[in-house]
Amino acid sequence: MIRRMLEFNAMVSCGITVVLMLVLRPVATIVGLIDAPGGRKRHGAPVPVIGGLAMIVGLGYGVFM
Repeated sequence: MIRRMLEFNAMVSCGITVVLMLVLRPVATIVGLIDAPGGRKRHGAPVPVIGGLAMIVGLGYGVFM
């Protein structure tokens, strides 16, 4: 019973993280939370830096539920 509940919480936590990353990506572009290439950076195009927030929210759900 507890194992199933933990598995369910892990799946929901992962799902929340994925959905938030997809939803927040355009928001990051609008707000200007973009890491531009240059200097020592290896990426060739601007990259949104909002993924950490999505991961923290998903982890928070998993820890507190």
